[in-house]
Amino acid sequence: MKLKIERYVKKQFGIAVFLYIGPILNGYATGWTAPMVPILMDNAQSPLKEPLTATQISWLGSIVYLFLFAAVIVGYIANIVGRRLSLIGGAVFTITSYGLLVAPNIAMLYTARVFHSIYTSVNVFLTLVYIGEMASSNIRGILLTMTAVCQNLGCILVFSVGPYIPYRMVQYLPIILTIVYIIAVFLIPESPVYYLIKGDEKSVIATLRKFGRDDDINQLSLMTEEFKVSHSSTTPIRELFTVKSNRKAFFIMLVLTTLQYISGVLNILFFATTIFESAGSSVDPNISTIIIGIIFTVGSLISPIFVDNYGRRILLLISTFGCSLCMALLGIYFYLEQINQTSVSSLKWLPLLLVIVLFFIFGIGLSTIPNTLLGEMFGPNVRTIGSSISICIGGIAGFLSTNFSFGYLLVYFGMHAIFWYFTVINILAFVFTLLFVPETKGLSLIEVENLLAK
Repeated sequence: MKLKIERYVKKQFGIAVFLYIGPILNGYATGWTAPMVPILMDNAQSPLKEPLTATQISWLGSIVYLFLFAAVIVGYIANIVGRRLSLIGGAVFTITSYGLLVAPNIAMLYTARVFHSIYTSVNVFLTLVYIGEMASSNIRGILLTMTAVCQNLGCILVFSVGPYIPYRMVQYLPIILTIVYIIAVFLIPESPVYYLIKGDEKSVIATLRKFGRDDDINQLSLMTEEFKVSHSSTTPIRELFTVKSNRKAFFIMLVLTTLQYISGVLNILFFATTIFESAGSSVDPNISTIIIGIIFTVGSLISPIFVDNYGRRILLLISTFGCSLCMALLGIYFYLEQINQTSVSSLKWLPLLLVIVLFFIFGIGLSTIPNTLLGEMFGPNVRTIGSSISICIGGIAGFLSTNFSFGYLLVYFGMHAIFWYFTVINILAFVFTLLFVPETKGLSLIEVENLLAK
């Protein structure tokens, strides 16, 4: 029995490794602004004719959120052409985006970041859907949370190479990685749920065997019948609101994903190098940014280890509470610095320490658990549309929050106001988790659906 378990774990993890190149590219795009904004403000290194303004900097970071609505569109496309082809199609936007980033034109930079947004929405959404449909229930949580770890590895990659190699090479590196990713996705099997949608029972069986899920073949008739029932009477968008379990899942994921995007930690990631420069950190800002990327990854690695043993909910509660505390202390530091409190001069190391703790705490829960739940909470008929709408609205909220915090609070009140604003958001995330987020540890997708229907 032990040998059998090891075989299917190896098969499913091996397939997931190919997919994880996509989240690495997501992380590279997310972290791109941190090392690149200082370069774009330096006439000697920037391809632009003049340095960026504060408004342009804010837009370069926040515009990544704005076009996450592409996930809604791809949710339908993925059911027509399949998960694999949709992932490959999204990767084309990555190649185009980095080609545009070498242009000496701010409009082209904005366009490139729009393409980053489209690719990120497609990849985040479809990777979670594919893994949720591919993985066995006892390792699904680990494989889903590993997507966040890989996104953090992408951040570390751009933090590490961005300040130290020519600007053009920073853009060419992910193009090479994307080509490798496209080849890799061609090699993985299609999702069994896609074949179920097409009514191709023979391909469903063949794909389940490729995943090492031979035991699930015996339940194929039950899976087919449940799928037919879920597709028999209503459209997915209508079923999202008329079926109690789907409606409850949508409410939870919409709010939780929105709180994740506006929690402020990703905003700090966008502008980490600039923030450390403003704080007058005693450690080189570029080195500080690399350090927090590593710590972020370490925190994310802890989540897969504990998520299927201790559950999703406890990690989320610890994470949201810790993030709110770190944000509050950072706000106090920057407020004292603004009023020229002399005691702050001896605490130049404190912002780096607090941000390290912040990213570690964020990594173990708020960064990873919402993504895990997106792959678990919805019924098969509404999984693509429910997940994609949640990501879309969360992205729009993130865009508005970034512009409000860095485009308004920073300009009119100071850096401390940004951190106190994010403190409130993380407190709300803690309270919401405590009151509404259920525990899905060890439950099959059908059991999760039944839990939400109560």
